Amino acid sequence: MGPVLGSVLALAASGGSGAWQGAGLMLIYTLGLALPFLVLALASSYVLKHFRKLHPYLGILKKVGGFLIIVMGILVLLGNASILTTLFE
Repeated sequence: MGPVLGSVLALAASGGSGAWQGAGLMLIYTLGLALPFLVLALASSYVLKHFRKLHPYLGILKKVGGFLIIVMGILVLLGNASILTTLFE
């Protein structure tokens, strides 16, 4: 259970308005949780169509991504992960 769900459950439990307020809060929480998945499902054909254009470059993208993961792992291992946050500020 995450902090948002914990807050929703705490508000629902402590609210004096009854079960309908708790049900409404849970409905809003559920809709907010499901919305990104719904958008992704509706846009998947569009995204996949454009992803096929990247197929010739997948080998290069895999190597670059692997290199970045290795560099980030070394930074975390050495305790210098704060360098990443200063780079992107």
